[in-house]
Amino acid sequence: MENKKTNKGFTIIELVITLGVFAIVGTLITGLVVMASNFTKEQNIISSTMREINDSKEIIINKFSEYDTDLYQVVLEENKVTINKIGEPKQELLKFNEGTLKSGTTNITILEYIVNIKFEILTEESKLIKCTFVLHDDQEFSFLINRRSE
Repeated sequence: MENKKTNKGFTIIELVITLGVFAIVGTLITGLVVMASNFTKEQNIISSTMREINDSKEIIINKFSEYDTDLYQVVLEENKVTINKIGEPKQELLKFNEGTLKSGTTNITILEYIVNIKFEILTEESKLIKCTFVLHDDQEFSFLINRRSE
C-alpha cells in the first residue's frame, strides 16, 4: 500500500496573507464610511446655515417693509434697528443679541450658525441699507434693502 499524505488545511502563510487582505479591505471600507459621514455632516451644516440665512433675511425684509412709510424714521446701529413714529418715543424694531433675532421684546428666531448681524446705511438719504450676516465660519452674507420712504 501506498502511504499518501494529504494536506487538507491551510498553511500559516495562507492564513497570514488572507488576514492581511481582509485588514486592507476593512481599512478602505472604514475610510469610505468616515468620509461619507463627514460629507453628510458638512452638507447638513450648509443646509441649516442656508435655511437660517433665508429665514432671517425674510424676517428682516418683512419688518422693514412693514414700517416703510413716511410716518416712521429708521435709525441703524451696528446690530440693532430702532424705528420710531415721528413725534412718538423710539421703539426697537430688530435686534440681534447672543444668537437671537428679536423684534421688540419678542424672540423671533434663535440662530445657531449666524453669529452676528450688522446693518449699514449706504446712501446719504438712508434709502439703501446693507444687512450682513456673519456666519459661524467667519464668512459673510450680505443683502441690500431698498427703502421707498425717508
